[in-house]
Amino acid sequence: MLSYWRNIRSFGGDARRFLVASSLFGFTLYGGVFSVLLNIYMLRLGYGPEFIGLVNGASLLAQAFFGLPAGAAGQRWGLRRAMTAGLALSVWGGLLFLGAEWLPAAWQRGWLLASNVLSGLGMSLFIVNSSPFLMAVATVEMRDLAFSVQSALMPLAALAGSLLGGFAPSLLARTLGLSLDHPAPYRYALLVAPLLLAAAVPILRRSVDVDPSRGPVVAGGTGSPPYEVITVMAVVVALRLVGQSAASTFFNVYMDDVLGVSTATIGLWFGAGRLAGFVAALAMPFLGKRSGRVGLIVLCTLLSAVNLVPLALAPHPTVAGLVFVLNSTYAWIMVPAVLLLQQELVAPRWRTTMAGADTLATGLSYGLVAWAGGFAISAWGYPTLFLVGGAISAVGAMLFWAYFRTPRGELRVGQADGTESDPQI
Repeated sequence: MLSYWRNIRSFGGDARRFLVASSLFGFTLYGGVFSVLLNIYMLRLGYGPEFIGLVNGASLLAQAFFGLPAGAAGQRWGLRRAMTAGLALSVWGGLLFLGAEWLPAAWQRGWLLASNVLSGLGMSLFIVNSSPFLMAVATVEMRDLAFSVQSALMPLAALAGSLLGGFAPSLLARTLGLSLDHPAPYRYALLVAPLLLAAAVPILRRSVDVDPSRGPVVAGGTGSPPYEVITVMAVVVALRLVGQSAASTFFNVYMDDVLGVSTATIGLWFGAGRLAGFVAALAMPFLGKRSGRVGLIVLCTLLSAVNLVPLALAPHPTVAGLVFVLNSTYAWIMVPAVLLLQQELVAPRWRTTMAGADTLATGLSYGLVAWAGGFAISAWGYPTLFLVGGAISAVGAMLFWAYFRTPRGELRVGQADGTESDPQI
């Protein structure tokens, strides 16, 4: 741990400021307060799984379809400006979402959808340009560590946000003299997220803006259009994430609505998952050296898919919680591995395009599952959703393995001409 801290201090001011902003992003939106409370807040407003799935899906689909334009924005404006604009949009989206309660009933659904879409657009701008930014400010030797530290800080921050999201409604309910069936305690707890995320904007603005094409190519090469690699990566990522998105999107609804678990306990399970993710992300460089990034991604995807079987067939709070923790572990091992693999497959000027395509694929996977999952739950129940999602993820893992049995993109060029290549693929 001391060596990790020494290496973090050597990253440079731009990288450290990015890590702080990324941590605030995780605490508030990406796995933290909003992830725990958003769906439960809508349940308390009187909405069912269909509309909750629609709201989640709309944001994720907006995030997905804005992925490639977000990459183009990073190329045009600079990576730091694009990320800062994304954070600002997410702040406004969160604030507007929480104002829906005071609108006439006829406007409320549309307002919730539109404001969550605005947050999704902001998240897309931040996420798409994050990986190219970190690639540009980190040296080749430090990239594995930089990506694993960034991926570890996200779930650690999300852990703190999960705990706050789990316990704040109970404290606020007692303070306000309301029951936990009332939406107000959840609304005020959620308000912490956009207010705190706003602090990330001036922090990130202090960083020097970065040219998206800055930074050495890991394997050399010509930088010719890598359309095949980008397209295949997008397709297999979308398939690979179906099971993970089914389990994570509806985890809190399933625990609250079906298993009758308290919000505080749901927050604890979220926190345990984030803590496991923190450790898992830090372990990625060591695990990747043993099995290679592709092998590690395939193994973790298959294990996540198998985990959905007990989630579907054993409806018990402890089983569901343990599945969530295990799948969080596998997911956060994969996050830095996938991001590094994608960014090192292409020349620097194509990195925002690769990141945009990944966001498109991820958002489509999560968004379509969230949208269709609500209707599937109403028609066939949670077990069917979990089992079908796991099966599709397993298919995606095998397609991923089949395509990457031999090096691709810039890595392939590097091995062919003797330039530097990534030994971990």
